[in-house]
Amino acid sequence: MKAKKRALLGFVNNLGLSHQALNKMLFSIDDESDWNDPQLLVERLHDLARGKNHAWTFEKVCRALEEAEVSMCTYKYHNIHVVGQWEENYPIGLRTCAFVPPIVFIQGDISILDHERYIALVGARKSCSWSYDIQKRLACIFVERGYGIVSGLAKGLDTASHLGCLQAKGKTIAVLAHGLGRSIYPKENQKLAQEIIAKEGCLISTYGWRVTPSRKRFLERNHIQVGLSTGVAFTAASMCGGTAYTIRIAEKEGLPVGYFFHEHRIWEPRALNDDYNSLQKGIKLNSQQGIDVFLDKISGGSMPL
Repeated sequence: MKAKKRALLGFVNNLGLSHQALNKMLFSIDDESDWNDPQLLVERLHDLARGKNHAWTFEKVCRALEEAEVSMCTYKYHNIHVVGQWEENYPIGLRTCAFVPPIVFIQGDISILDHERYIALVGARKSCSWSYDIQKRLACIFVERGYGIVSGLAKGLDTASHLGCLQAKGKTIAVLAHGLGRSIYPKENQKLAQEIIAKEGCLISTYGWRVTPSRKRFLERNHIQVGLSTGVAFTAASMCGGTAYTIRIAEKEGLPVGYFFHEHRIWEPRALNDDYNSLQKGIKLNSQQGIDVFLDKISGGSMPL
């Protein structure tokens, strides 16, 4: 194993370093051989702490490096690819993402990440059955037009996105907010995760082996979904939930946003769909013409699946 990857893997799994700290480490150490020097690594970690007390001792760093070797064997046993941002097979879309993870963990068909024709199809965890059916139908339409689907494997409309894609025999990527060594969250989607892998899709995480989900990690997960996609679409979302956060990221990144407007929606007093419709933001996906406009905006220069 290359020294740089071993060190980062040890830091992620055993020292709990954040993505930001790991990226600073990457930029501060140029020579590959320096990643084998525990004392130098401790000094760099001390620099990151800016003089504050920290628990990154020489002994802990040495142990983290040793355990990284064992961790890599575990990842290989479970057919999980560990990819650093300096490697050629690092996902293309994440290289220009505002939130660039230093290392990613991919279970399933890693080759599908080489393509650029993906739409992040996201939405609320709680919605009516009508929105659920529309979300699945949109996933099918996008697959029929040559796109894959990125979503977060959450309850509700994320689940509909993945299922619709699989039913249309498309490629889907599930972005997780936890490590691949713990049970899938939510547990109801364990079988769906297995089906995604079996049907040549993949699960992707930026977290250590047994890292648990948290609000912060769900927000970071949304950055990854946008980074892997050339456009974002949704059928139902609240004004302040995770989907709204994902849409704001997409807007900031300049990605096209498509939405479905429910004129007679009754399950929520106000939704992000209403805001988009009243302000004439994004592209309404209620018609074939709207879908065509949305896909035309995201199709420039992308590669076929």
